[in-house]
Amino acid sequence: MTLIASLVLTIQAGWFTAGQPTHWHIERYVAYAAILIVTTAVVGIRRGFAMPARMAGTGAVLVLLCLLMPGLGSALEERAYYASAVRVRDLIGTGDAAGLSIAAALAGAASLAVLWKRAPMARATTGIAMVIGIVFLVQSEAAWQWQIDATRMDRHGEPPDLAWLRHDVGNSRDVAELVIAGITPEGKTSTFFSPVVSRVYGLSGAYTTHAIGRYCTWSVQPNGRLEFSHLCGPPPRTLYLDTLGAHLALRDETVLGDHGPLARVVHVPTEPRVLAYFARSCDRVGPVHTPGLRAVVLKTTAQCSGSLTGVAFPDRAATLRLTFRGGTANHYVAVGGAPHLIPAQSTGTTTVTVPIPDRQHQFTVDEDWTTTAGAPELVRADLIEPGHTQRVY
Repeated sequence: MTLIASLVLTIQAGWFTAGQPTHWHIERYVAYAAILIVTTAVVGIRRGFAMPARMAGTGAVLVLLCLLMPGLGSALEERAYYASAVRVRDLIGTGDAAGLSIAAALAGAASLAVLWKRAPMARATTGIAMVIGIVFLVQSEAAWQWQIDATRMDRHGEPPDLAWLRHDVGNSRDVAELVIAGITPEGKTSTFFSPVVSRVYGLSGAYTTHAIGRYCTWSVQPNGRLEFSHLCGPPPRTLYLDTLGAHLALRDETVLGDHGPLARVVHVPTEPRVLAYFARSCDRVGPVHTPGLRAVVLKTTAQCSGSLTGVAFPDRAATLRLTFRGGTANHYVAVGGAPHLIPAQSTGTTTVTVPIPDRQHQFTVDEDWTTTAGAPELVRADLIEPGHTQRVY
């Protein structure tokens, strides 16, 4: 019965995975069959079906099949593949398929050695079960280390308090998460440990598959007013800004918590209006995944686009005041073609002003650096209107 069930589940899992639009197989669907396969193997050994010749032939076929495996596509989805091959690769520098084949050959040779002694079936079953257990132990060590590294990466830039969002908003139980490009891993962690987010708003086309709470869309009107889909209730007043690569400032906002680019929550007294939007000119530094999510490495230098861009929504003509902290060398920014020196310095700041002539104005500040190494840093921005000044960065 377990043999038939194993075959059926294996075929179903393979058929389903083959139809997915991915470049890797999704092992979680194979895991259901793996439990039955291991059970069937142990029962078969106990009943005397495992002969040395059969074991050798089966092991050889398995090793050859492993050699035909494509390279690792995603350590997240192909966890057993990664965990089986990574330690072999670390020791002797093999590729993915070769490492998996060597691991399979070692496990097969150990099982064959147990059968070769012609011990009673009870002892043979125990011996092969121990081999399987050692394989699982090695896989678990590698997989858990990967999981720890990946979790630390996902937590980068977040407060050590997992429930920071719930603590920052106090008694509020109606927080809306605002998403620009897609829900970040940090955002998912924050909303999971702070069950105060009742709804998630994403721009059309945003990746919000793992949204926690009701999901609706939002957009920005020409006057900066945020328009929210009525399907999620009235416009929110307390917003968790999950805005990777961007900084959003709302008119008359009260900052309830600001722990970095991905840990910011604000409250507004009336319907939310954007006062200024900044597209960050440089990528983030910190822990990042290598290709295929194989490992986490520390990224100390990030690439920059060479220009700081954004949109301001003042009620009338205004001035945007940017405050830079100097880097390790002299650098320049340009506003409307006019250069401004940002001298090298370890302390002190330099102010650059950008005219905002109308109510919806897109601004660009050219920068002469292309990486974060020794580059100046934008530490503050204020939008100055007649009778109203607000920090917007």
